Amino acid sequence: MANTVENKIFVAVREILKASAIYEVTAGVPPVTTGYVKKVLDGVRGDIAENAFPAVVLEPGITTEGDGTTTRRRLLRFNLRIVCFMECADFDKQIVGDANTKGILDFVNDVKNALEAYPDLNYDGTGKRCNFFAFPEVKFEPELFPFRVAEITMRATVLTDGASMR
Repeated sequence: MANTVENKIFVAVREILKASAIYEVTAGVPPVTTGYVKKVLDGVRGDIAENAFPAVVLEPGITTEGDGTTTRRRLLRFNLRIVCFMECADFDKQIVGDANTKGILDFVNDVKNALEAYPDLNYDGTGKRCNFFAFPEVKFEPELFPFRVAEITMRATVLTDGASMR
């Protein structure tokens, strides 16, 4: 695996989501289940198994490089698409949930909050993966009930030391 800026950011986002409080984990005696996201997947899947909702799919997006502060420093921006899939059991709670049921807006907010806990994506203490990131766009795809889909664009910005970090 190449150790590019994009790879580091992609892996960091995946690992943060899998370690966050929203990821479903069953452990202990007696078993206790926490979180509600059942899968975090690399790449689009044709069919997500029926018992694997809600799920998050990560897809790389556009990478751009631009002028930085000097001739040796560059700005690299990497867009990561975070696609949230959920199946809703209650028609009235598919958008905004309640204390017991998550709606698609709750799901999007939970994903953003999990990532914002690590503003430079340094989830493991080995160093920052970006200078900062933002969520410039969330696109909701109206699907046939009971399925809802939201695509979060995450844009990570890195100020590189050198002509390129590729």
